[in-house]
Amino acid sequence: MKLLILQFSSEIFKIFFPQLDKIYFESHPFNLKNQPETLKLLLQAALSYFADDKNNSLRTHGYTSLLLDRLLSISEYSILSSSEQNKLMDLQERMERISSYIHENYDHKISLEMIASHEGLSRTYFSHFFKSNFGINFNEYLNKIRSEKARTLLSSSKDNLLNIAYMCGFSDIRTLNTAFVKSYGVPPKEFRKNSVLFPNLNYMTFNQDKIDNQVFYSDRGSFDILQYYLEKNFEKNK
Repeated sequence: MKLLILQFSSEIFKIFFPQLDKIYFESHPFNLKNQPETLKLLLQAALSYFADDKNNSLRTHGYTSLLLDRLLSISEYSILSSSEQNKLMDLQERMERISSYIHENYDHKISLEMIASHEGLSRTYFSHFFKSNFGINFNEYLNKIRSEKARTLLSSSKDNLLNIAYMCGFSDIRTLNTAFVKSYGVPPKEFRKNSVLFPNLNYMTFNQDKIDNQVFYSDRGSFDILQYYLEKNFEKNK
């Protein structure tokens, strides 16, 4: 799966669009296939960034401005007051702390109560907070992370299932099986055995510090891929 992530600082818009800092976009995904204008601007902005010429910064800024304008016209958003911005920052910082703690300690025994205590919250409040902000309950989130780690180990090592279960924080093979089937639809033993169904995972190496394995394309490689998608989706229609 290839991901294109466009990040930009609101600082570059402060002079002519200072209200950007107060805008909060609702987290509602949409299919770019149904938004061809948005997709094209996204590809053009990214292409300009990776282009090797003296005017790429100017074009990138221009396409990014047009893309932001487009997002404002098709997305739900609200204008936050100063107090609302502070509350949002506090919320984001708390979610970051919680997520980091789980990712760093998934292979140990951790519980909802432990993190709630760490955050100075009651178990009941924290349970509702977690489900409301992460979209799933705490145990589901933890098991998904552990299952992802197990998937990588199954693909890149010859460790037996019990060792893999322990390395990923599961108490035994049964809990590994249950969580893995829920995440991937097949037991871990079958997953490892059936390499035909999962050929792209054979080359992966396990990295203890990352939830998944990523390959970053070079600037030239990124440019070529983006150019291909732009031509495939738009240039052929000229």
